[in-house]
Amino acid sequence: NKENTVGVIYIIRDPRNVVTSFAHHYQIDSDEATKCLLNEKFWNYKNEKVPKTFLSSWKQNYNSWKQMKNKVLFVKYEDLLNRKKTTLIKIFKFLIIYFNYVF
Repeated sequence: NKENTVGVIYIIRDPRNVVTSFAHHYQIDSDEATKCLLNEKFWNYKNEKVPKTFLSSWKQNYNSWKQMKNKVLFVKYEDLLNRKKTTLIKIFKFLIIYFNYVF
């Protein structure tokens, strides 16, 4: 919750790429993966390694983090790949601010 969280780094990925990863991970086709990621009542596929977990939709997940505003640093996954130095500097500055807050 907000009272017990100093800060969060939320790595956000383009939902079109999430569909591909999701389909690969659960070994389903991209149409089925898209349906899952759009479903606000979605529970993940249970298997021997992962218990059934409520995930909701990609949009709902993103918006739930977006509500925290000042305690969350949003980092685009694609920026980690394509703009490494700039993105890491942004992350380090965020960490310095919040580590100073804790200590």
